[in-house]
Amino acid sequence: MIDKNSKYKKQFNKSKIKVSEFADTRETVLHNLNTTPEWVGSLDQNPIPYIIRKGKPGDVFLLLKNVYGLDHNHALYRLVELAVFKQQALHKISNKNYQSSNNIDNEVLFYYQLQKIHQLVDLGATDYLNVIKDQIIKLMDFQDENGRFPMNYHHHARACNLLMDLGLEGNKLIDKAIHFIISRQRDDGGWLHRNNLPKGLKYEDAPSCIWTTAEISLLLTKRKIFKNYDYLSKSASFLLGNYLNKNRSTLLPKSDAWECLSINHTSEHMFAGGTLKILEILLSAKVEDNKKIKKMISWLTDQQLEDSLFPKIANKHPISDIAVTNRVLYVMKKYFETI
Repeated sequence: MIDKNSKYKKQFNKSKIKVSEFADTRETVLHNLNTTPEWVGSLDQNPIPYIIRKGKPGDVFLLLKNVYGLDHNHALYRLVELAVFKQQALHKISNKNYQSSNNIDNEVLFYYQLQKIHQLVDLGATDYLNVIKDQIIKLMDFQDENGRFPMNYHHHARACNLLMDLGLEGNKLIDKAIHFIISRQRDDGGWLHRNNLPKGLKYEDAPSCIWTTAEISLLLTKRKIFKNYDYLSKSASFLLGNYLNKNRSTLLPKSDAWECLSINHTSEHMFAGGTLKILEILLSAKVEDNKKIKKMISWLTDQQLEDSLFPKIANKHPISDIAVTNRVLYVMKKYFETI
């Protein structure tokens, strides 16, 4: 049997992806994809053609995969996935090693691998590729026997979220990690790690952390068997009840956290996502509170920029971001399906 990954590696080694080569792929996608679906009509401008024409291979691939729901059975998915694998950045990040030593804490090594996986996910990587499988194994090696990943609860959930994004839904070790974290849910429906407890507050008296709860709730929406459980409905109610509130834990405590829509591998934005992230959760969890959700949707659509994209941060000096725009499209499609 021919190893497809080996075949792709040879292709990559012979030639890095050429601009003209992906230009042909862009045209193929534009001519074979419905770029004006009904649900995009709720936006002032349609950003889908822009993403296909201007986005990196990973941007286009995540549009097809996450927004359109295409999988490996679809020819366009396979075509763009090949371009994703040829990205120089994907191989450079995968091959970068962080030498361990007695002086480096295990949590530091875990966080480095978490950031590394995050970058690969943002580039459109999947577990179909052998080079990515190696990185998955390195991350999962940090998991304890009880299912827990190092550091705080939001780091644990982010590791699981990224592994799910790479295609590991249904993996027994991921399910074990989910069972570990749901057993830590608090009476108010949220989660709070003791390391995020503000000074002067007792753990028993402190409210749960909004953004830790958001990270864990996002995870529960990605695993089908947990969508109908009380864990998710309780956490979604907690998030809805705390909409626009200032977080009272040490994780993203500023009120402008709601305006930061971007999520990336940096320490500043790894657990961000703001109102957009909460909408992803509420719509996936099928929360029935049309008034508040409609308010969030209205605010979100108002953030669209002149180039048709959405900003990393909704402030006075917005910067367009395709990754954020892809997530907005996912939300708008979900919202359209509920009304």
